[in-house]
Formats: sequence, structure tokens, C-alpha cells
Amino acid sequence: VDQVDLLLELRDLLRDRPDVRGEYQALFEHVFVDELQDTDPLQAEIVLFLCEAGARASTWREVTLVPGKLTVVGDPKQSIYRFRRADVAVYANLREIVQRGPHLVSRLTASFRSHPSLVVWLNTRFDEVLGRAGPGKPAFDPRAGTVANEPLVAGLPGKEGPRVVVL
Repeated sequence: VDQVDLLLELRDLLRDRPDVRGEYQALFEHVFVDELQDTDPLQAEIVLFLCEAGARASTWREVTLVPGKLTVVGDPKQSIYRFRRADVAVYANLREIVQRGPHLVSRLTASFRSHPSLVVWLNTRFDEVLGRAGPGKPAFDPRAGTVANEPLVAGLPGKEGPRVVVL
């Protein structure tokens, strides 16, 4: 068996056996998924079944989440793992399910990793390649499968001008 076989078996077990699903749900008080944009469809189903309020849904699309049990972090601009079954549409579907219930959105808009001049340069390049999000152009359009740039703010101190680094 390979990784996909194991995911299939676990998904089928959670989907088809509500009694087992309930036992596994009780094992996890909270589930945190980082890099949500890299989640494949089977992984998404498993996470949703584990975070469901009770064990009632017959499909993942019918899941009602326990408020506060699931935390997800993701950026559709970074969805690059299609070769390993990741699909930005899964990101959109999960986001939609989370938003059906009570939820808290916290947008990360500053980069504390990069020098301010690099943040400015990257914002300009991403605007050129992806276009800029704004009125009439959403940052993420799941129907079209497009992602526009939302410029980041430089969180580190420093000048935003050109910078030369010698390696």
C-alpha cells in the first residue's frame, strides 16, 4: 500500500462508520492545518470528518464543524503541489465549509521575514505577474482558479529603497 491507499482507507472508515468517526473525533480537541492550499481532496475529507459536530454527515460536503475545533492557514498564491494531488479548489471548498459556521478570520498582511526593500520588490513583481487585488478583482476567485496579489507591508525596520547584497 502507498500513501494514497492509506488515505483512502482512513477516509472510507471515517465516512462509512459513524461509530468509529465519533471515537476518532473524541481524540482531538483541536486540529491545526498549515499550508491548507497544499491539501489534497482525501486529506481535506479526513480533516472535515474529524472536526465535525457529531458523526452525522454522509459526505464531507454536509459536515457541520464544531466551533473552534479547526484552525486553517493557507495562501492560494502558494498552491504549487498539483503534482501530489493538491488542488486550490479543495482550498476553496474547505474555506466555504468553515465560513458556513461561526468563524474568525485573521488576515496576515505583513512580512517580518524579509528586508523592506525586498518586500517592495516582490510586491511589484507579483502585481505584474498576477495583477493586483482590489475593487472588482478579488484576491482569490475559485471559479476562475485565479489569484491576484495582495501586497504585503514590510514588518521589519529599514529603508524601502534599493539594496545590494554581496554573497
